[in-house]
Amino acid sequence: MKDFSRPLARLASRFEETWDFELCDGGTKVVRSFELYAKSAFARPLLWMISSLLKKAIARHLEQMRKAASS
Repeated sequence: MKDFSRPLARLASRFEETWDFELCDGGTKVVRSFELYAKSAFARPLLWMISSLLKKAIARHLEQMRKAASS
């Protein structure tokens, strides 16, 4: 993705999302990752803080997917 709403548009030029799937123990292990590309050195620490919030949101989303798949 490369079109962001403010304030992220001022901090990042783009981000890449990756989903990796691996069969294991009768289920599927999912690893979801993002790479944020900072527009400047100033933006890097701010993107790091945003990434920690994003990591928590991703974990919640994957947990919701896991629960939906098991029901």
